[in-house]
Amino acid sequence: MKKALVLGLLLMPAMLWAQQIEKLQKGVSQNDTKAMITLAERYQCVAVDSAKAYSLYQKAMELGNADAKAHVARYLLYYSGIQRDTAQALRLCQQAADEGSLYGLYRLGRAYLNGYGVACDTAKAYKLIIQAAESGDPAATGYMASEYYYGFPGNEPDKDKGVAYALKADALGEYGSSEILFFYYFFDCKGWRFIVGDDNHFKTKGGKFIHYERWNFEKYAKANDLEWFDCIPPEHVKWLRQ
Repeated sequence: MKKALVLGLLLMPAMLWAQQIEKLQKGVSQNDTKAMITLAERYQCVAVDSAKAYSLYQKAMELGNADAKAHVARYLLYYSGIQRDTAQALRLCQQAADEGSLYGLYRLGRAYLNGYGVACDTAKAYKLIIQAAESGDPAATGYMASEYYYGFPGNEPDKDKGVAYALKADALGEYGSSEILFFYYFFDCKGWRFIVGDDNHFKTKGGKFIHYERWNFEKYAKANDLEWFDCIPPEHVKWLRQ
């Protein structure tokens, strides 16, 4: 029988973080737009400083970076403290896609999916997102990992394909698909099996388990259909025990 460990998260050492920031700041001072985007992502996801991140995306956009246009569009749609402008967001996504940005293509697909600045068109939305994913965009690949795994309009759930996309997204550096890998990913090393488990689910009174990334709190709260938070679906517990 193989021994098993459940892994938690590791924090980036402060020294490594400081070194990365210093290197990226040097690139920013030299008008390196890729450094600007990478540094913006660090501020957005690790340091949680949306204002700094948005400023860097804007600067990269002004210097002609197509991906930056799509990032600015995302801020115009989703971030508090920034005036929402769906029409401008759509224009930026379209421009980014026209200029060859796969991330722009993905964001354009999301705009059509949600009806941001344009009439909702699910078929066109998934066509654009899948095109971006199959062309190697990390964000689109991670997004489609979840869609294939859970199913989307016209497509039944395909867990194997979802996990395959999640592994591809992970290899591309996109961690948004970790929702899937967290409760189904494992690897063997020197007689040990390392397993990652995720308890970020809530349970409805009807017995349905939904991951936090896919829930609509207001919908279930208004229907008085919330039974429990921070739980692991029974099939995941069974899998972990095995």
